[in-house]
Amino acid sequence: MLHLRLSGLLLYRPSGEARDAAPFRHERARVEFDDGGVLRHHDVQKLGVWRLVADPREAFPDAGPDALAGEFTAEWLYGALRRRGTPVKTALLDQRVAAGVGNIYADEALWLARIAPWAPSNGLGAERVRELHGGVLRALREGVEARGNSFEERPGGYRYVDALGEDGSHHGREHVFLREDKPCRRSGCGGRVARTRIGGRRTFYCPACQTAPGGGGPP
Repeated sequence: MLHLRLSGLLLYRPSGEARDAAPFRHERARVEFDDGGVLRHHDVQKLGVWRLVADPREAFPDAGPDALAGEFTAEWLYGALRRRGTPVKTALLDQRVAAGVGNIYADEALWLARIAPWAPSNGLGAERVRELHGGVLRALREGVEARGNSFEERPGGYRYVDALGEDGSHHGREHVFLREDKPCRRSGCGGRVARTRIGGRRTFYCPACQTAPGGGGPP
């Protein structure tokens, strides 16, 4: 089992390309297959984790359900958020809540659900959590369909590509991420995207249509 962390990439080279090709600059490991194919682990920040286990569940025992799996339900999310007093953006990035939600898609999901990223996790009612659950699923599915975000503003200046070295096409389709000062894309909103930091992570949101229980502004 491999956790890519923040800057990890997997790049596959099929049979016919030399196995003894020079390592990439940030290559940390490689897997050579019997058919001659090679899978290379590229990681600028050296944060990726490999674990050899008999049962995949042993690799990351504290992780919550995969956010695109059937176990990740609105009821699960409601229970997980009720136990946390952190901002909901911070909770979404906690892999014990929903494994697979990262910074980009947390912002997108919150925009889709019209929830302010600083809203207290345990202050969201069941209906708003159902909307957030739907936002998480939609944001991730849109990202998967477009094969991810490829842009240069990543740690170390690297650009995300898929295992065959191809760019994703999700960049430019984001609702709020990296769209500071641009018009909100929600029909009839009229607001402009703003930026703040929550839990040390840059966070993009629309102050006009994303709200928190009891009101209140960003930290």
